[in-house]
Amino acid sequence: MIQPATLTTEFGDLRFVPYDADQHLPDIYRWVTQEYARFWGLNDSTVAQVDDEFKRLLALPDYQIFVGLIDDRAECLVEYYNPAHDDIGQHYPVRDGDQGMHILLSPPDQPRHGFSRAMFTAVMEHLFLHDSVRRIVVEPDLNNARIHRLNLQAGFRHVAKVNLGHKQALLGFCEREDFAHSKTCPATPDWHARLQGAPETAAAHLQPAVRESLR
Repeated sequence: MIQPATLTTEFGDLRFVPYDADQHLPDIYRWVTQEYARFWGLNDSTVAQVDDEFKRLLALPDYQIFVGLIDDRAECLVEYYNPAHDDIGQHYPVRDGDQGMHILLSPPDQPRHGFSRAMFTAVMEHLFLHDSVRRIVVEPDLNNARIHRLNLQAGFRHVAKVNLGHKQALLGFCEREDFAHSKTCPATPDWHARLQGAPETAAAHLQPAVRESLR
């Protein structure tokens, strides 16, 4: 199980604490019902529906939800899960040490340069603090260019398009070595710019046979 931790970022100490509905639901509800969070599929939900969804998730095997706080202000929400107990586990051979991850950042009301990458990096560091985590697994929506960019910056490799029923997704992996390498050799800015206009190019490097077989 992933344990609470505090990590230093350029925006202050980020404290990962277990999600608590009494403390965190108001903020999280405000986030997930905004347009920028549309890929979470909760835009039209009521408070009760969001509450029920998180209760459902926390009842799943090996599912954890953390909130990242800076000066007691919620700045990110992260869900950690075992891919072997998730739909994504039906699309690739799950290894021991695989750790699934979802992330949602606080609303971009006042843009802060470098904030998204700093929070994403801290989440990766939080997971890799644990020796049991050998590889991080993601399955973002095919059209979510913003998260594709963050994934690539952190060292993820998108390996296949997968149909999860509720979304068309990109399956991606990041080993410890990939993450460490990303800190010294980040993805190129022109690649990021292309993703903004054409998110499907996040899978452009996949072998054609793989792309076709998973459509």
